[in-house]
Amino acid sequence: MILRDPVHGLVDFEGPDEKTVETLLATREVQRLRRVRQLGLTSLVFPGAEHSRFSHAIGAAHVMVRLQKRIRHVQSALPPELRLDDEARRDALAAALLHDLGHGPFSHLYEQVMPGARHHEAWTVDALRSEDTEIHAALERLSKGMSERVSSLLEGTHPIGYLCRTVSGRWE
Repeated sequence: MILRDPVHGLVDFEGPDEKTVETLLATREVQRLRRVRQLGLTSLVFPGAEHSRFSHAIGAAHVMVRLQKRIRHVQSALPPELRLDDEARRDALAAALLHDLGHGPFSHLYEQVMPGARHHEAWTVDALRSEDTEIHAALERLSKGMSERVSSLLEGTHPIGYLCRTVSGRWE
């Protein structure tokens, strides 16, 4: 699958990555991101500043693929518990693509103007774990237990800590 990203240009997802991305993109929850503005109200001042959370998700998944290619080159130098197997690779790609599912309208601005609002990460994890969502069903079709593993990456509790930090800056 080849897509055009506004930041990275042409991006491709091949082999198992293509199946993962294609399956997740087909869900209602990911498609909803097309209507969530990445830049909040910025486009009201700068009309060309049009960017959606959907575009951002594609770019984040692309960057994860690039990171994983780099990690493959140094894999033998990592301790065994920090090496990426196929499952961890697939989970990290899904986490990168899905990390912003819980964003409300106008992105971070929504959280700032709503006193006591939950962070979008919490809403994202709720959607991944809920058996009532298309995204949960899609993850479980890809691999049994994947929704929980991807959630653990977003919450910072996954055994490979550096993967958590790649999808959420909150876990430092």
